[in-house]
Amino acid sequence: MMTPDRWRAIKPVLEAAIALPPEAREEFLERECSGEAMRCEVRSMIASYDASPALGETPAAAVLACEEPTARKIANRIEQYEIVKPIGSGGMGEVYLAIDNRLGRKVALKVLPAELTRDPERVRRLMQEARTASALNHPNIVTVHELGLSGEFHFIAEEYVEGVTLRDRLRAGPDERRVSQGCGA
Repeated sequence: MMTPDRWRAIKPVLEAAIALPPEAREEFLERECSGEAMRCEVRSMIASYDASPALGETPAAAVLACEEPTARKIANRIEQYEIVKPIGSGGMGEVYLAIDNRLGRKVALKVLPAELTRDPERVRRLMQEARTASALNHPNIVTVHELGLSGEFHFIAEEYVEGVTLRDRLRAGPDERRVSQGCGA
């Protein structure tokens, strides 16, 4: 369980790791984390952060790797998920608000475009992200409903949560975070 004390220990490590180039992060985590449990928590948070950059902040390499946006290639459905609208994009693909027609619930559908499925490392990272998130049970970590492949698209269907992103929360100053959590100013 993430307690306030645990968050105070993890937050500076997370923020510093995010600021590093991806290839330097693991060495940094080995040095700065107090143990494997902390490294796993920080890795999971970094994966979530890396996979969900704000709109317009898609890494150039991902843009160049795609012939056209995924939204133009997928129809309005992947398996039982009916696409409602795009809600984000990043190095791991695009994220859509979708409706799970079998269970009648909103989901966030993270889609790895066909162009990126040719890169085994991208597929491995998507699968690792889904496995890591599904192994954790915490109110601040989304629930993974499904990891799947539909035609040429790998995807993760996960809990849809309205609100601010982790990126926005980290960018907010301490006073703004306290107020948004209902702690007063």
